[in-house]
Amino acid sequence: MDTTDSSINYNAPSGVVTIDNGIAYYLAPDDSHLYVYFVDLSGPTQNWREDVSGGFFYLVKTDPVVANGKLYYVVADSGYSSAEHRLRAFDLQSRTEVIDVVLPDGVQSDAMAVTDQGVYIVRDSFALVAFDAEDGTQLWDSGDLWYEDPESGNNLPTYPVTNGVPIVVGDTVYLAASESLKTFLYGFDPLNGDKKWTTAIFTDGASKGPIGYANGTVFITGDEVWALNDDTAAESCW
Repeated sequence: MDTTDSSINYNAPSGVVTIDNGIAYYLAPDDSHLYVYFVDLSGPTQNWREDVSGGFFYLVKTDPVVANGKLYYVVADSGYSSAEHRLRAFDLQSRTEVIDVVLPDGVQSDAMAVTDQGVYIVRDSFALVAFDAEDGTQLWDSGDLWYEDPESGNNLPTYPVTNGVPIVVGDTVYLAASESLKTFLYGFDPLNGDKKWTTAIFTDGASKGPIGYANGTVFITGDEVWALNDDTAAESCW
């Protein structure tokens, strides 16, 4: 364990730097090892890093998320799409890894949200999967997301959009998914994965940006900006 500022090699982060209560957390490789970095923004003397490689050179697949006193992230043991992906959580007080589970096939997206109840990860074949935030066991799988095309009457798949990171607001998990030029916003129950509603938010262009939330309103951007009140999420505010 590195505990002094002079002993730490501050390599470039793999993904975003997460700041929580004046502490910056990030993941970065160094000499074929993967480290969790802790940087106290009020002064350098409390900085440390911890090797979380476990004997392997892992690639970081998600931006780290700080929640429940832990740092959550997903890694892969190679750059191939067929690589084994793992959900991990690092306890920031004890500086120990408390979750390390192999994810089911297909659950390897870079999109993840975390609450005290669950870790919500997008499955690459257009679905949302939830895992327990304490031990990493799978809670539910939403099943593939389909919509009925009004012209053909056929059920067509929708795929999580670029930057389609799910967000959790109150008792709803929000996820955007697209089919061709149609984009839909889905609302799920975070406890059991039941789909609560589906809203067509773009009909002539796919969403390009992540979902945001502020002051009781959910925002999502594409060729235009949509705002949806989280109490009546199936209707546009703008």
